[in-house]
Amino acid sequence: MASCVSHYQYWALNVEDDALVLPEKLKNTSTPPLMGLRWIKEHMEALMEEQDQGIKAKMAEVKMYTDMLEKLRKGKGV
Repeated sequence: MASCVSHYQYWALNVEDDALVLPEKLKNTSTPPLMGLRWIKEHMEALMEEQDQGIKAKMAEVKMYTDMLEKLRKGKGV
């Protein structure tokens, strides 16, 4: 199991460090493949931000229902 964890951590670090984070020197490049990578990076960041906002909204909804359930339990003396 520890082996799986270390493989995942190695993969995750490489993905984060190498695949999704473009060096600053590529930021203003006009080379078509690098422009494509920049476009992909920008859209992936936007997608992750939207998903993060959706997760936060869903967690707030879960908390609201949990609070309502607690109030109902207290009202019934459960």
